[in-house]
Order: sequence, then C-alpha cells, then structure tokens
Amino acid sequence: MSNIYINDATTAIGRTLTALLVSQGHSVSARVDTAAQADGLRQVGALPVYGDATRTGEVLSTLRLTEAEVVVNLLPQTYNQVPWLAQDWASGATAIHGAGVATAEAVQQASIKRYLTTSFAYLYRDNDHAVDETAKTRKAKGNAWFHALLEAETAAFGAGATVFRLGHLYSAEAHDPIRQLEQVVLRANPTLTGSKAHLTNWTRAESAARALAGAVQADTLDSVYNLVDHEAVSAYDVLSLLSRKLGLSTPPSIPNFLANLQYGEDHMAVLHTNVSVSNERVKTALNWKPRFHTMDASLEDVLLTWRATAVIR
Repeated sequence: MSNIYINDATTAIGRTLTALLVSQGHSVSARVDTAAQADGLRQVGALPVYGDATRTGEVLSTLRLTEAEVVVNLLPQTYNQVPWLAQDWASGATAIHGAGVATAEAVQQASIKRYLTTSFAYLYRDNDHAVDETAKTRKAKGNAWFHALLEAETAAFGAGATVFRLGHLYSAEAHDPIRQLEQVVLRANPTLTGSKAHLTNWTRAESAARALAGAVQADTLDSVYNLVDHEAVSAYDVLSLLSRKLGLSTPPSIPNFLANLQYGEDHMAVLHTNVSVSNERVKTALNWKPRFHTMDASLEDVLLTWRATAVIR
C-alpha cells in the first residue's frame, strides 16, 4: 500500500478517487478548500490538507509532511465541466499553469515514485476521425487557455509524469455541473448549445476515478493516455438527449455574436473544437473500460440516480 497525495479532492472525480483508494488500503491525503470538504474527507478515512497549490514550497512541504510516494494532480479537473456553462477562464488558466509548474518542481525535489496528472482531450488538433495519443496537440498561439494547459503538460512531462487527458467531465452527483442543465432546459430560454458538427469527448467521473486508482498500482505506464468515454458526441446532441430524457424540448441557441460577448473567446474556442480521441491505450494498459458504452446509457443512469435521490424537480 502507498502514501498518496491528491491535489485536489473537491470535485466528483476527486471525492470518488479518494474514497476508492482508502477502501483499497492506501493512506490518502488530499487538498481541500473548505471545512465542509475536509469533513467529507475525514468521513471516508482520508487526511485533509490546506495550502496554495501554486507555490512550490507549500506543495513540497505537504509531500514531505505526508510522506507521499504517489502524487495525483486533479486540480485541472476543477475547471473541466460541461461546455454550456460559463466559468472564470482567466483564473482557471492561472491556477492550472501555476499548480502544474509547482507540483512538477516539488515532485522532482521529493522522493516520489509515481506522478499522475490530468489534462484535457480537446488539446489535440481538430480531426475527422478518432486519434490516439501520438496525434499532435493544437497550436496555442493567441489563446491563453490552451497555452496554459499545454505549458502545464510540458512541466509535468519534465517531472516524469503520466498525463491523463479527459473529456468534458460529468457525474451522477446531485450538485454536479450537468445538474444545472436541468434548470436550463426547464426554463427553455436561449442558451449556448454548440454545433451538431463539432464532436467532443466526455468522461464520466466515476469511471475515470477507477482508471486512476488502477494507474496508482500499475507496473509500468506510458507518458500519456486518453481517459474518455467510448464515443465522441457533440455538445448540441448531448443537450438534446438530456432534454428528451427530461421530456422537454432542446433550448434554442443564443446567436453567435451574443454568445461571444457573454461567454468570451476562451469558452467559444473550447466549444468549437472538433476532436474525437481513442481510449484503446488506457483500456489495454489498465484493463479498464467505461461502465457505459454510449452517452445515451450513461445519461439514463445519471437521471435514474437523480430520481433515486429526489433531485429532479
């Protein structure tokens, strides 16, 4: 069993991974932001840790204090959400880049056996077929978001990390970002729908956590894996599918000129990526596969979970 440090355990994937690793007998410490998050970690047997993830000295002190042997950087996934909802892209770029550099530097100074970090599947260049991990990543000139993500990856590779590139992250948790879409659909107000023509990748948080738990104990790992669901589906089609399952119509789309003003350049750049990736390498390396073969089946399970916990209104 290993001493494992997780940065950051505040999302669905972080909470699930933490509980899973503890159940497997590992000693887990994880960074949190609030007392409520800390209480949640203690309830599953993990040690909550506070600190600035963008400062090398603080990260290094944490690794030494917890005697970490394995580091899992999930902080990028704090800014990985369903693509219809707005977020602070500038703050996200700063946090992901800062934490990526600080963690890489701390890992190199500490006695870390394995460093796993997460990134984004849409960093590949636009394509018309499912690409594997050997495909080229996009050029980030002129886009601060893509530049920060690629620089964070570069720092991780320099520290000997294995990078897992995830699709848009969603889960069955009641407070997951996809949960907010129910209200968007119910109001039927114009919203950011995306284009049917732009494929994108998705990752169910619960399945991704299982893969990362397997990676902690894998004998050998390559430098990068695509940790995504089986199929790439446009944001528009996912929103339409969710609407139908709720018995409602797909909300009308905001005109492009208003969307650009409301959501900003970085958000629209992500929404307009057209990327489909293969998950064959990670399936083979970790003897893993997503629980659901299609987005239709996965969303049906999400809604069943919501109904079981009475969160659908």
